[in-house]
Amino acid sequence: MNNEYDFIVIGAGSAGAAVAYRLATGTSLSVLLVEAGSSDNNLWLKVPLGVGKILHNDKYVWKYHTEEEDALNKRIIYSPRGKMIGGSSAVNGMVFVRGIPELFDEWEYKGCPGWGYNDVLPYFKRLEKYKNHDTFYRGSHGPYNVTGITKHDKLSEAFLTACEQEGFSYNEDYNAASPTGVSYLQLNTCNGIRVSTGISYLSRKIKPDNLTIISSALVEKILFDGDSAAGVDMLINSRRVKAIARKEIIISAGAIKTPQLLELSGVGNKEILSKYGIPIVKHLPGVGECLQDHLNIRVSYECTKPITINDALRSNWYGLKMGLRYLIFRDGLLATPSATIQLLTKSNDSLKYPDLKIQLVHLSEKGRFGVASESGIDSFSGFSIGGFPITPLSRGTIHICSNDPNIYPLIKPNYLSNPEDLRLTLLALKLSRNIASKSALQKYIIREVRPGQDIVSDKDIESYIRDAAQTTYHSIGTCHMGDINNDKLAVVDSKCKVYGIRRLRIIDASIMPLLVSPNINAAVVMIGEKGADHILSEHNYL
Repeated sequence: MNNEYDFIVIGAGSAGAAVAYRLATGTSLSVLLVEAGSSDNNLWLKVPLGVGKILHNDKYVWKYHTEEEDALNKRIIYSPRGKMIGGSSAVNGMVFVRGIPELFDEWEYKGCPGWGYNDVLPYFKRLEKYKNHDTFYRGSHGPYNVTGITKHDKLSEAFLTACEQEGFSYNEDYNAASPTGVSYLQLNTCNGIRVSTGISYLSRKIKPDNLTIISSALVEKILFDGDSAAGVDMLINSRRVKAIARKEIIISAGAIKTPQLLELSGVGNKEILSKYGIPIVKHLPGVGECLQDHLNIRVSYECTKPITINDALRSNWYGLKMGLRYLIFRDGLLATPSATIQLLTKSNDSLKYPDLKIQLVHLSEKGRFGVASESGIDSFSGFSIGGFPITPLSRGTIHICSNDPNIYPLIKPNYLSNPEDLRLTLLALKLSRNIASKSALQKYIIREVRPGQDIVSDKDIESYIRDAAQTTYHSIGTCHMGDINNDKLAVVDSKCKVYGIRRLRIIDASIMPLLVSPNINAAVVMIGEKGADHILSEHNYL
């Protein structure tokens, strides 16, 4: 590697891959993309359902845990994030949901001009490759492959019919004119194989020659010349290396790693920095604040037929049958993240947009949700229905607890600290049960396993939520965008520039001021696309 570049991008994940690719493509700019993880050809990184084999492997993920959560009976929640080329897009559920148009408009209203839905729609269209007839809303020539689930299994069809029996309408494309209704999921896959931003933006076939990628390189801190970002200190194979940026440094390390890196570099709340002996470059009290995440709750059922992922994991015969189907046709449940279909709806009719997500998952687990590991799977055919409020009001924090970059930060989501989140989570569970009670699904249900038919009062359901709810891995907001004159905790302006620091931007999930979607990956890639254009425009490359 050289020691000087025009731009240095930290993090080759969902946003960083897009930023680096766009800065380098069609320009003479030299771009360095630094990633702490590596690339890998592990089979389970390609098979969509293989995510469960990856999420506990520290070769591929940062194995983060929260602190004890008061509202979740002091439980510690496992919250991994991707650590490889492609970042969390290489290990997530691949569900592609742009979000709620009105919430992007709310983002703009909160002091972020240029981030309303009409402003971000062109970037959503630019990033995606989706074969669809709707050319006004959808893009078909972008790098990021999007595929709709077209193989409709019996359980998914029953869920759709049950939603219709409950009074909800079918929506063929929730990423088009309206997100509301029951829809089959769209996934970041191609021919049944996972597609990450590492594959879409950084593969050898499309990577520009002026883009240098350094993997297995941990950026320990950003170097400053006064109030201007100048370079980075990295650890590569136990050797410290310095790289200089002639124009700008862009942090795209994600909602957990970005605030940690800023604080280690001297940007953040001066009281926290002083506690760990870190020289203060800029007092920005919003760094690490305003953490938001989706908290998911599920109702589990024993199924009357051996048609679930449980069966594939507990029976060699069913596992072989599912595997052969995937190898021959590249479809079936192995081509999904275990979820296949969702409902986006309103908690009450007075709302202008949906605020609840309900989803069918083709497995049931003994204790923890979100990781399809064999040890946690029930010993019978099973599936789950669950969901969460799309725009939770609870806010948490992420802050360093050491000046050592290898020590994970303290993560305190403060789930359910706002009572409204508990009320809506309870409604999501009740709605899941209502859908399961319809005749279309009843023929597939032997019994409700969890929480169980005896759990009926609001008090008992709330206790179950506190015992069983899990993260959906959608952390955002820890360096959020806003007008610092009106929002003292804002960290970046509407051009993604860090307040009070020259030549430093943040372009990743941490800058989102609110959750705009039930799944965040599509929005984070969009941020990478739009953020890159802000940079190119300012440097007269657009």
